[in-house]
Amino acid sequence: MNDPGQATARLIAERNFGICRLCDDQASGRDRLCRPCRGFLSAKKNFLRRQGSSYRWDSEKDLKLKRCYQCSDRRELSHSLSRLSNELGYPKSALRRRAEQLGITMWSHIRWTPDEISLLEEYAGVRTVSWIARTMRKRTGIGRSYNAVKCKAEELGRSLRLLEGYTLNDLIELFGTTHFTVSKWFKNSWLHTDRQGRVSEKQLLAFVRDHPCEWHFKRVDEAWMKGILFSSTSSSRLADRVAHSQAARSNSSLKSS
Repeated sequence: MNDPGQATARLIAERNFGICRLCDDQASGRDRLCRPCRGFLSAKKNFLRRQGSSYRWDSEKDLKLKRCYQCSDRRELSHSLSRLSNELGYPKSALRRRAEQLGITMWSHIRWTPDEISLLEEYAGVRTVSWIARTMRKRTGIGRSYNAVKCKAEELGRSLRLLEGYTLNDLIELFGTTHFTVSKWFKNSWLHTDRQGRVSEKQLLAFVRDHPCEWHFKRVDEAWMKGILFSSTSSSRLADRVAHSQAARSNSSLKSS
């Protein structure tokens, strides 16, 4: 019994429609399109036809939409868009799309205040991004999304990486071991992570003292390990430890070369 798919492919090959004009696949019709490209163009055409016929805009409607975006916060904007949506019979997605076309989105006029910037600079690297966003909403009344906080931190040149505690990659680098070995420590319940996915320094100190056979002095970061074992002020920044480790390794590589 012949396969319908093979029969169709053989028929297309016999007719030899050539290569699809949008991709490099075999065309399946006189329009020189393959089936996926033909379906894509059809769906795009239907979408554009619906967009053009369903929602008509004029100067009066644009003026009402601009008045909605003169609100001070997002909650008030949401209520204004809901009222306009009920009045015009347009969905809120169509209103937001039209606002983007007119260049009147919320991002265009809600600027970062000095209080927000100072709060971000104070807690960057100390608290999580979600915590910073929630605190901004409580203190300033302006809601900032997760991505907005990250983008502003990059603009200010501030790192949002938490410096308290250790991640799995930090342990691999500082102990000079492999991912498999560190995973075994977690599997044996010798180490545990908190809600932020980090291991506290107190817990790591207990691990170093209780399981001395699991690590070797020749592999670990010597300065960091001495600070863990012998210093009472061993809660220095992780960035300083990693930087010192990288500098020591670069010096050793230069000496060996």
